[in-house]
Amino acid sequence: MKRFILLLLCTFGVAALAGEATAATQSNSVVSSNPIANEAVTVAPTQIQMVFQNPLTADDVAQMGLSLACEKALVSLGPPQLATDGVSVTAPLTQIPPNGRCNVSWALPDGSKGTFSFLTEIAAAITTTTLGPDGEVPTTIATTQTPVDEIATKPARLGGPIGLLRLLSYLLVSALVGGLLFMLLVWPEGSHNQTAIRYIRLSGIGAVLSLLLLVVFTTAQITNSGIISSLNPTDWFELLNTAQGRGLFIRFLVTIAVAALALNPERVIDPEFQVPSLVAIAVLIISYGFDRAGGRLYALGVVVAIVHMAFVIAWTGGVLLVSRVILSKPGAEDLLDALRGWSRLATTLTAGVVITGFIQVGRLDGWSLINSGHGRLLLTKIAAVLFLIFIEFALRNFIQQRLSKMTALSMSAILTMRKAATFQMSATVVILGMSSWLISMRPPNVVPQQAKEQSAYAINRDLIGDDGFHVTLSITPGNVGNNQALIELFTPKRIQNFTIKFIPSNPTASGYQIYVPITRPGGALIGTDLGLNLKSPGEWKVELTGATTTGELSPLTTSIIIADGITVTTEPSGVTTSTISDVAATTTTTVAATG
Repeated sequence: MKRFILLLLCTFGVAALAGEATAATQSNSVVSSNPIANEAVTVAPTQIQMVFQNPLTADDVAQMGLSLACEKALVSLGPPQLATDGVSVTAPLTQIPPNGRCNVSWALPDGSKGTFSFLTEIAAAITTTTLGPDGEVPTTIATTQTPVDEIATKPARLGGPIGLLRLLSYLLVSALVGGLLFMLLVWPEGSHNQTAIRYIRLSGIGAVLSLLLLVVFTTAQITNSGIISSLNPTDWFELLNTAQGRGLFIRFLVTIAVAALALNPERVIDPEFQVPSLVAIAVLIISYGFDRAGGRLYALGVVVAIVHMAFVIAWTGGVLLVSRVILSKPGAEDLLDALRGWSRLATTLTAGVVITGFIQVGRLDGWSLINSGHGRLLLTKIAAVLFLIFIEFALRNFIQQRLSKMTALSMSAILTMRKAATFQMSATVVILGMSSWLISMRPPNVVPQQAKEQSAYAINRDLIGDDGFHVTLSITPGNVGNNQALIELFTPKRIQNFTIKFIPSNPTASGYQIYVPITRPGGALIGTDLGLNLKSPGEWKVELTGATTTGELSPLTTSIIIADGITVTTEPSGVTTSTISDVAATTTTTVAATG
């Protein structure tokens, strides 16, 4: 037994010594690299280069493990290649690494392994390659764009909060304006009711605050800035660049005036203040007519939208006031008169909401209710409206039959009607929520409208390939010399090796190949100081290429006309290949993103 144990010890000892000898003869290490270890690079590296201490074979390099991770996100690398000196290994980067700490890890078949790191501080690096007359790529010049000109940042994701604030403002503005109209039309005594006065005042304060937040968040979304910085009132003037923004800005200002009048609701009834009060309310309602810009018969659409919102606000405000004030506790005969008057008025308002709503459906959606997201959500809203109409008629019949002979509003009648009013109010909130959602969607018959004040580009191309490759190219001034180009990627959601070539028709002129430093939908701006110097007038061919994880994308090609700076030329609108549709693009200096 002792001999057996001694034999095992000797065996383990020999094995350990053999392992150490093998490691000593097979171990390898990196003596230098590019990027250098712990270096801070400001230009995006195109490759990882390592020089090893001991020679390697082609099989060693083919089987080696190599990875690059920046801020814990893997960066794609091409297959490593062994140089002719036998010690240098190079691996190309197939995408731009993100800013931060990057770690390179390597391992060889003999068990050697190691890591080194470097820091990337890249400011939207754009690689410009000068093409020779025949399209060859003789030289590469790396240039870096300053963060001031770079626009590849994504817009703030504020759609959800804006939608909720829009819903809240719908409810509170309706409670304020609809409540005042309710007092004016069917319940003049409500201007002296303390519960109603407190309700109107709180609705006014809430409406102003909700619209203030909506203005701030919408400004932050438009300017792509922070919420805190958007509290500056001078930034709110950016809303004036669109019809919808102007409507929101005017609505906010007028709501402040209406809320001030609502501090004493009796002013709406008082003939001395009635006209200015109604004018302010009318302007506030008119502001909603511009929330949906575009579509067929736009002028008619604005008028119908104003009338529709007048009916909706009066209806919603009446429902809320009945539920929260009139049915809050038993009362005298004036409450019964208010309910009877409301049952008659509600029928007219319901008919107005339905008729104007169907006109808007025909104008914005037409027959595309099933094959569009906007139409399908609209069908759901219509179903909710039908349910609301059913409740309204049931409540109207109860008021006319059960309350016709009463002289005071009893608690039993309140409890019966309160259930229907609760369903009614809940359905109203759901419908307004869907209305808020629909505003953020584009109907089939509406062409997107962009801000009025935009950077004008002389040449615009919207290129769409058969495989969904969608890029907008905008160039200015379109003359010989330095030009600025805006490249916006809409789809696919991920792209690699995104490049654009400018090839002149003049065989003696040089073209350009530009590496676009984005891997997701967004935009990159090539400033006039970055080397896009188009020296030859006349026709230029433009080709955009890229790849996804499934393979190469079909190239997008088009042609542009570069003027000589003296004569005025008309750019062609035709398509140079069958793989794209080349239509007039709407120019924007904000980064495009797909939802």
